[in-house]
This record gives sequence, structure tokens and C-alpha cells, in this order.
Amino acid sequence: MYVGTRMRPVTDVIADAMDTDNPSVAFDFMDHLLNFALDCPREQRLYIRNVCNKIRSRHGRRQFLAAPTSEANQPATPQLNNNNVPACLRTREAEELWQKLREAGFIKPDSYALAEGVSDNQATYIAAVMASALKLQHKWKPFIELWNIVNMPQLAHNWQEVGRMPKDYKLIDKLLDE
Repeated sequence: MYVGTRMRPVTDVIADAMDTDNPSVAFDFMDHLLNFALDCPREQRLYIRNVCNKIRSRHGRRQFLAAPTSEANQPATPQLNNNNVPACLRTREAEELWQKLREAGFIKPDSYALAEGVSDNQATYIAAVMASALKLQHKWKPFIELWNIVNMPQLAHNWQEVGRMPKDYKLIDKLLDE
């Protein structure tokens, strides 16, 4: 992970953030950790979030508000069947796109759930491209309902503002633009 202009292991950044007595330095490290977490799998993001909460507590700040997850701080995983999928994502054209995403490993086989290792940034990019391809009136709402990633608009704004696209965005474009 890059911190400033240097590449450093995440564990070193965590240790430095916990060891420093200067809150502004600790929060700078925490900012780097949170930016790094955007492209991580969900389990690693939860770990980094917990570490950032410890850093905040160490420096006298309250912890982040809880994410919409189950009590064990694991993502709530509703049973994904056709009843949980918004109607606009069940059209014949949408099913063709879903199948391409399944074959590429972004979506679990025989469901609409994200495959293991797909980051929220990647999911947001998939949602944006699918919404454009399907000409959806409400771009984010169906995907937020389906995957329970409530900050999709903010994630999209972040990668558009910073210019750092999600991992595999070219592959997603190629799959869904064909």
C-alpha cells in the first residue's frame, strides 16, 4: 500500500498510527488505510475498519458508525432468489448481462450475489455500466436493494473525482458493452 510516495506494508502503517502521539498524523495514516480498503475484499475492509476504530479510540475519538451488517459484523446475506431482485434487473436483456458476469466470476453461479473477492468499488462499477446498458431510470436504487451497498453513489463519485478506476474496470466494460 502506498503511504505518501512510499510503498509500505499495511501492518507497518497500522503500527505507526497506533504508536504516534500526534492525532493528526494518526488520522493521516488512517486516511491512507481507508483509501486502500476501497478495493479490498469485504473481509479485509471489515478488518481495516476495526483497526481504524481502534486508532480513533486510542486518540480519544468516537468510533465509526456501524455499517448495515449483521450482529457479527458480517455482511447480511439475504436469500437471493428472483423475489429479491428488482423487476428492472430481471428482463431478458438484463439476464444476458447477468450471465456474462457469472461466467467472468463477478457474480455467484445461479444467483445474483456478488462473488467472493468482488469489492464494493467493482460492484458499483458493474451497477453503473449495467444501469447505462439497461437505460434504468433509477441508476443506483435497484443495485443498493440487491447488494446492500448503500454508498454506491459516493464510491462512484470518488473514483470519478480521483480518476482511479476500480480493479478490472476494462474487463467489466468489455463484458457488458458487447
